[in-house]
Amino acid sequence: MDAHEMFFESKPVRWADFGQFSMSLARFFKTCPPPILVVSLPRSGSSWVGETLGSSKSALYLREPITQSYMAEGGKYTVVDLDPHSPLPGYQYFAHLAFSGLPAFPRTVVIFPNRWSLFARRNKRLVIKEVNPLACQWLLQTYRPRVIFLVRHPAAVARSWNQLGWITSKDELLFATGRLLKGPLSRWRETIMSASSFWEMQGALQGAVLRQALDCLAAYEDFKTIRYEDLCTSPIKIFQDLFHFSGLTWDRDVEELILAKISGENSAAPYSTTRNSKTMPDAWKEKFAAADLDSLRQYFCAFELPFYNTPDDW
Repeated sequence: MDAHEMFFESKPVRWADFGQFSMSLARFFKTCPPPILVVSLPRSGSSWVGETLGSSKSALYLREPITQSYMAEGGKYTVVDLDPHSPLPGYQYFAHLAFSGLPAFPRTVVIFPNRWSLFARRNKRLVIKEVNPLACQWLLQTYRPRVIFLVRHPAAVARSWNQLGWITSKDELLFATGRLLKGPLSRWRETIMSASSFWEMQGALQGAVLRQALDCLAAYEDFKTIRYEDLCTSPIKIFQDLFHFSGLTWDRDVEELILAKISGENSAAPYSTTRNSKTMPDAWKEKFAAADLDSLRQYFCAFELPFYNTPDDW
């Protein structure tokens, strides 16, 4: 059995593994609307946010059901431009499963499988965490979720991508922005096309993707933007606000989970959600050569985003 087959065969929720019959069950036992979509660029802290929200007794959590499935089918890039009028067929299929509340995904997606009892679904709300902000326009118009848009300092994101070997190529930059250069991002065409070094391409990629997503959200009422650094500084307060915004139940178990997660040692595992949160906002600051940071800042700030755009931020 190859990796593709292993991914799609390992489903931990038994009632979700009977094709159209399972979809009929999901439609009959509907979850409480609206679904919650946590969206960010990869390496921005969305696993922490999604897992924490998903730990609520009133939540049903799916961790990157669309992205993980798309990549398992051979997708090359995580950040993929979606034409809202003609989205990728794979994206359509996996999004349909996810937003129908059908947990027909493996354990890496359905990380709390014991929560998915059919008979409790009507009092629970879907929480879906994804890492492709360029899918926002299509997801918003198709599923009308309540959105938590998480952003993190571009230097921290870029450094993490670099450490993981996610070296942004010009092909990846143009794959993500090519269609948009003819429309919403045309103003920044020269900036995007001139990026050449890793740090320039990171600045251009992050700036362009966040600009496009934020412009889509600006015309959408049901969303909240959260900075990762603010969450690290005041985790209990901000998570309480996010639970209230999401319509999820807050209790002592949730609070204890948050306190345990933020007071642990910084794990060497890149996808761990346990961190010493006090150290995280500025962890990148002593890791950059001045010239690399200047290149990243120049290209990111060209997109005039409402965050990380002043000298004090850098």
